[in-house]
Amino acid sequence: MKALKLFLFFFAMLLAQFVSAHTMWVQVAPSGKKGVPQQVKVFFGEFSWGQPTQTAKWFSDIKDYRLMVTAPDGTTTELTQKQQDSLCYITEFTPEQDGVYTFWFHHEVKDVYKDKKLTYTSAAFLNVNAGKKDQVTLGQGQYQLSVPNLKKPDHIIYLDGGKAAANQVLEIVQEGNKEGLTVMTNDKGEIQFPKDWKGNYLIEIPDSKKVDPTDHNGKVYEYDYKTFSYYLNL
Repeated sequence: MKALKLFLFFFAMLLAQFVSAHTMWVQVAPSGKKGVPQQVKVFFGEFSWGQPTQTAKWFSDIKDYRLMVTAPDGTTTELTQKQQDSLCYITEFTPEQDGVYTFWFHHEVKDVYKDKKLTYTSAAFLNVNAGKKDQVTLGQGQYQLSVPNLKKPDHIIYLDGGKAAANQVLEIVQEGNKEGLTVMTNDKGEIQFPKDWKGNYLIEIPDSKKVDPTDHNGKVYEYDYKTFSYYLNL
C-alpha cells in the first residue's frame, strides 16, 4: 500500500509538471473542399490556461518554425507564407487534390530553456473527399498517433515504435482546465475517451531524457526534451 501511495505521489508530481509546460500545436479544420482556402494556425503556450501566449512574447526563435504539408500524392512542401496574429500565426492553404493532407512541423528551439533543449513537434490533417479506406499517421520519431477512420477523428490509436501500444496511460490537457487528465489505451492501442468529454483537448506526448552536459548554441543543457502535440475537438 505504501508503495502504491508513493507511486501515485510521484505520478501526480510528474503530471503537475507536464500540465504547466508550454508547447506548440497546429490547428486546421478536419475537413475541406478542393479549391476552397483553409486556414492553418500555429499556437504556442500552455493549453490549460485557455489562452495561448501572445505571438509578440514567443520564446527564442519559436516563430521561425517551418510548416510543412504532405499532399495526398505524397509530395511534401514548405508553406512559407504566414501572417502574424495576436495569438497565433496563420497560413492560408488551398487544397487541389482529393485525399488526406497532413500539416506538421518539427522545431528545435535555438535557445536552451533553463537546463533543457526543447524540440516541439505537432501535426494535423485535412480530409478533402478522401476514400473510405484512407487513414493517416501523425507524428515523427518514437511516438505517433494513427487515425484509421477519417470521419471519426476521435478514434485514435497510439503507436510506440510503429506498433499499437496497449494499456498505456496518456496525459491529456483540456483547454482552460489546469488539472491534468489521463486516458488509457485498450488492448488494441485505441485511446478511450470518456463519453462526457466535450470541448477542445490537446494530446501531449513528452519524451525527456537526461544527458551528459552538452552545448547547444553556446549554452549547456542536461535534458533533451521533446514533445509531440495533437489538437482534438470532441
